[in-house]
Amino acid sequence: MTYRVKIIRDETVASGGVAIEITGYIDRVPETPPIDVERLSRAPKGVWNSRLLFSGDFEDLAPALAAIEAAYPDLAEIRRSEFSIDYEFPNEIAPLQKLDGKWLPGKGPRYGPPPQLDWRVG
Repeated sequence: MTYRVKIIRDETVASGGVAIEITGYIDRVPETPPIDVERLSRAPKGVWNSRLLFSGDFEDLAPALAAIEAAYPDLAEIRRSEFSIDYEFPNEIAPLQKLDGKWLPGKGPRYGPPPQLDWRVG
């Protein structure tokens, strides 16, 4: 199990703004090597594309969320998806939303299979 965090410059806004996504890799490894493990690190220029700002691979969800919150304390939503050995592409699932200091699944995509991982934290 690997949780890969990607922090990407959001090109839908004129300045500032980031989009953050966590992909849970189930019984498979990511196709690309990690930029860093158990922490977020700045992506080297030219990696994937110039929008990728930070990345990191984590064994557990809680440290991944802690690293994200340390970098972006005002963040209220994180996109998420699951990528299983059974599927050719990752399945987008409802985002995590911060409510009363806890990350909980929000409303989101209703297509595809139900989540396979337990995304609850704290």
